Order: sequence, then structure tokens, then C-alpha cells
Amino acid sequence: MGTRAVKTKTKSYDAFESVNFPYIASVSDGEMGQLFEPETNEDKVIPSELKLDTNVFVLKAFPGLQPEILDYLAERVDGLIIESFGNGGLPFENRNLIPGIEKMTQAGIPVIITTQILQEGQDIYLYEVGQQVAKAGGITVGDMNTEAVVAKLMWILAQTKNLDTVKVMMQKPIAHDLDFI
Repeated sequence: MGTRAVKTKTKSYDAFESVNFPYIASVSDGEMGQLFEPETNEDKVIPSELKLDTNVFVLKAFPGLQPEILDYLAERVDGLIIESFGNGGLPFENRNLIPGIEKMTQAGIPVIITTQILQEGQDIYLYEVGQQVAKAGGITVGDMNTEAVVAKLMWILAQTKNLDTVKVMMQKPIAHDLDFI
């Protein structure tokens, strides 16, 4: 399952699912069988010391979300991940989040837009609101799941705070964490 693993059950032994990606292995009668051969690159060196910037926050969009929360978070986090309603859908009338997203990105704080929906990822450009979110600086991550987004953003922010570099790195596939933007 790798970077696509999502916990979907609380009590069962088969608690994890591979979302938007085939299973890489299975266990049957105590034996593991590999179903997918991950790509390897002998030239890449894995750092022996992993550094993470854990000063990130995940915000789940919901009807009635107050936009002032973004002002509060802008003073406290190095990166924000917003789980949108679907394809970049966020409140943008009455309780408009878009100015807050723009303010954060102008301050150099990456705002990553993912989706609350497990299957099929998101196309942030499908609807007008998603286009406005992207124009405000929201960084789309296609079909990457929230668990992978959190880990990847913490790792990237430990390497750089440059917003353009963060965007490029978030949208570059690593270990099959995303298939499309």
C-alpha cells in the first residue's frame, strides 16, 4: 500500500486500504506475496537522518467554517493542508476562505488543497471555486491522500520554506504518492 495506505476500519485486522493504487503485496496463510514491483533508483541516496517540520495543520472544510481561522493559523503554522469538499470546493460566498488562502500564500505559507473524498482524487480546475482557490495560491495535489500530504509537506518544509520550491516538490511524484495533478 505504501504512500496510498489509508486506515478504513477501527477493529478489524484488515484495517487498511490502498486508495487509488493497486495493492503492492498480500498476506495469505502467513506468507507474503508481492503483487506490484515498486520502482527503485540505485542513484538516489536516502538521508540517514530524517528531518521534519511538524508545524503543519490539517483543516477539514465544512459548511459554516469561519474564515477568521485562517488568520489565526497564519500566525502559527509553517504549512496548511485544507481538505476540500471535493474538487477544490471551499466556502467562497458569505464565509469566503479564498482571501485568507491568498493572504497566507502571499506571506509565504503553503496552502495545500486536497479532498475529503477517498476515491479518484481531485481536479481543482473543474469548477469555478477550485479555479479561484488555485488563483489565490492553493497548491493542488491531485490524487494524493491526506496521510501522504501531511508526511510529504512536513518533510519538504524541513528542507525549504520557498513557496515555489514547495509547490514543485509537492507536485513531484515520490514512491507513487500521486498519479496526476
